[in-house]
Amino acid sequence: MERATAAVNSQCAGCKILLPLVGMLEGQLTAATGAIENLQKLSAEQAEKIAHLEARVNRNSNNSSQPPSADPPGQVHPVKRRPSGLKPGGQPGHEGHHRLLAPPERVKEVIAYIPTHCEHCRHPLPPEASPQDPPPGLHQVTELPRVVSEITEHQAHARTCPSCGKVTRAKLPREVGNHVLGPKLAASLAYLSARGQVSRRLVQEIAVNVFDAAISTASICKYEQELGASLEKPYAQVREEVLAAPAKNVDETSWQQHKNKCWLWLMATPKLAFFMIHPKRGQEGFEALVGTQPTGTLTTDRWCVYEQLSPLRHQICWPHLKRDFQKFSECQGPARKRLGEAGLKTTGELFAIWHAFRDGKIDRTAMCQQLKPVRREFKKTLEDHAAGTDKKAARASRKLLKHFPALWTFARVEGVEPSNNHAERCLRPAVMLRKRSFGNHSEAGCRFTERLLTVGQTLRLQGRNLLTFLSEAVRAHRTGQTAPSPIPQAIESG
Repeated sequence: MERATAAVNSQCAGCKILLPLVGMLEGQLTAATGAIENLQKLSAEQAEKIAHLEARVNRNSNNSSQPPSADPPGQVHPVKRRPSGLKPGGQPGHEGHHRLLAPPERVKEVIAYIPTHCEHCRHPLPPEASPQDPPPGLHQVTELPRVVSEITEHQAHARTCPSCGKVTRAKLPREVGNHVLGPKLAASLAYLSARGQVSRRLVQEIAVNVFDAAISTASICKYEQELGASLEKPYAQVREEVLAAPAKNVDETSWQQHKNKCWLWLMATPKLAFFMIHPKRGQEGFEALVGTQPTGTLTTDRWCVYEQLSPLRHQICWPHLKRDFQKFSECQGPARKRLGEAGLKTTGELFAIWHAFRDGKIDRTAMCQQLKPVRREFKKTLEDHAAGTDKKAARASRKLLKHFPALWTFARVEGVEPSNNHAERCLRPAVMLRKRSFGNHSEAGCRFTERLLTVGQTLRLQGRNLLTFLSEAVRAHRTGQTAPSPIPQAIESG
């Protein structure tokens, strides 16, 4: 009995020693578990941050909206197709582009080369052509004649009255006395300075060396202002016609006025392009461009300000979506990768059908029928990812589903395309202008730039001569006549 009691007492003493040790180990285990959980959470956050940074480093013109000029040096773009093995340039069967001969009325001088002896038997040849002779081979050389400005002297004569002895001097016409350059030369110099982005000092040098006309740099600024004033009414005409158009493309890019950032807005049709510089990129700027109640169908990218448009009168640009899909397809996340690959597949099928319609191989009814399964499958893909666990894939899918009808407006509305490439092509000269000039210094400069961009791009779309138009506009402004119209005759007559 005593021995058993001693054993129990010994075990109790051991428990008293072990219990604190167990409690300490449990505390350490709890702390270690918490530390592991914190490390796992931190590791997940770091992995997400690394993935985000890698995505930023891997951004290029194929998977984002940045232009190709912003790609880093040595950027390797993903291969779009397998090398064909053919040499660069035109391939056999390609329809070449040849320089056309000018019409006879444009030819100032004809020099005839007539053979005198047969190159085979050396027999003399007659100077006159016989009926069996083939027509002559034509080769036209275009040369610039010596350009010398014509100077017209306006003399204001004076006469003394034989009755009272007072002197009366003739007054020069207003359109003559206020200027030392004619409309054509004034428009040409302003065209070089503003449209050609030639420095005013270099324009002054060109005026002396090319046109043989002495002029100061201050006068060049004066004639730029005159040209801007002469384009006020043509600028308003373009805006009115584009606003009334049933379909138009809208886009915007950054601009600079002195030290303040502003935005260059564009609204374009196939034959008209309207530019507007505004300090805001949001709702205020958009309403200044299209009005509070925009009419017609607008093709745009996915900038948030365009989300207010009705999906039935809004077309979202698919090439912008394609770049987003390309970015998703390059992600490590399986859900995003699947969404990107499905989006690229849908984009390829859509444009294959669109190109067949555009080339006249199928009509609009057939295009709509072929698009139905593509549309149905893509919508199912978006719905599956919208209910998934990947937050970015789900958010992108829900946003596309919200504006899903705006992805297919081109199929039912005449004159609407599935891309906003027309607007981006119209904006490209303005972007190059911004990179060279860094924007404008004043409010008046912004008004001049938007007017010249509007008229210049509009006439370019119509294949009309810009310098001739500017000369006519300056002449009309000086004489108080109606300015020439930049609107195509087909629209005006309609």
